[in-house]
Amino acid sequence: YLCEKNEISPNFVVICEPSSLKLALGHRGRAMLTITTEGVSSHGSSPELGVNAIYKIKNIIGRIEELQSKLAADNTSGSVTLSRIESKAVSLNAVPDQCKLYLDRRLEVGETETSVAKEMDALVEGTKAIWEIYEITDKTWTGKSVSCRAFFLPWELKEDHLLTRASIKAVNDATGKKATLFKWNFSTNGFASASKMGIPTIGMGPGNPELAHCRDECCDISEIVGALKFYASIVNNL
Repeated sequence: YLCEKNEISPNFVVICEPSSLKLALGHRGRAMLTITTEGVSSHGSSPELGVNAIYKIKNIIGRIEELQSKLAADNTSGSVTLSRIESKAVSLNAVPDQCKLYLDRRLEVGETETSVAKEMDALVEGTKAIWEIYEITDKTWTGKSVSCRAFFLPWELKEDHLLTRASIKAVNDATGKKATLFKWNFSTNGFASASKMGIPTIGMGPGNPELAHCRDECCDISEIVGALKFYASIVNNL
């Protein structure tokens, strides 16, 4: 949005998320998915007169757990997390007529919307449940309404790319140490720059990425200084 509004066409992008001053050459993709079952409402005192939507989805929950075990055994695949369960009923003394699961599916390079669709079809096979890609809707701090289809592909930058080579030299100039290369396990707005817009992107920032969003997240001042030196140095090396 910012690039389109301001007619900006960056040659390169540097993501400043925590990396312990290592160079991040990419990260996993992320898909937010929902699975919904419909039931029939009845009074809680007569559950036999209704169809409980929560009970209809219990077998799918087991399939999701099995899918994660399968993905964990395959180093080329991502992961899946059942992150939320919602049900809808007219009151707390009524049989719920809808149940919805929210899945956080992390993607490795090579996994696509087609491959994920096959997984989701298998999860709901033999049921009347419906799966969808989650549509994110929100408002920015200015009040602008935004929406986004929550399927973001993974990305990676090659080690021999100009941006990588310049970044390696910038790390050496800034810290006096040899650069360490890795890929983030979490996700950043590199989704937009690298995956969607095709802009060569690399990551480097102060702070331990394993502490991101944790209660005791902290950042060493020396790493902040090192990162600032890197940001200044990389401009001179490109």
